Amino acid sequence: MLVYWIQYVLGPIAGGLIAASAFILARAPNAEHLMKRLMPYKAFIGVGMLVLGAWNAIDLIPNLGNIFSGGVLYGTTLVAILAAEILVGLLLGLPQIAKWASGGVRAEQRAAAISEKLVKYEVPIGFLSITAGALAALYLLKIL
Repeated sequence: MLVYWIQYVLGPIAGGLIAASAFILARAPNAEHLMKRLMPYKAFIGVGMLVLGAWNAIDLIPNLGNIFSGGVLYGTTLVAILAAEILVGLLLGLPQIAKWASGGVRAEQRAAAISEKLVKYEVPIGFLSITAGALAALYLLKIL
């Protein structure tokens, strides 16, 4: 059960908070201490979310026909979590992945250029991730 909480709730919410941090800090400056705690782990949370998203996609493929059997909101939540994990993972983890790649400085420069182009999508995707994680929590608590 703990694995589900990490995989479907904590991961998406933590990644979403980091991705939406610019918006959150502009509206609630008192949240800065929480963001400062998460920021050193930004790249690793991103890589972790990307791995979780890939794992969930592979895990979901055999059950694609049954994804909406629990209801439309449940199926939509699963698809949103999958999309959010992969997208936030790419947005946050791309610089770290480029460092690990064998391309060296050139790969890091390409990753930085791609990250700069995608930064405008961080906040909306971050809120998608937070919302999907919150809905997953409600499903795991059997509230929905």
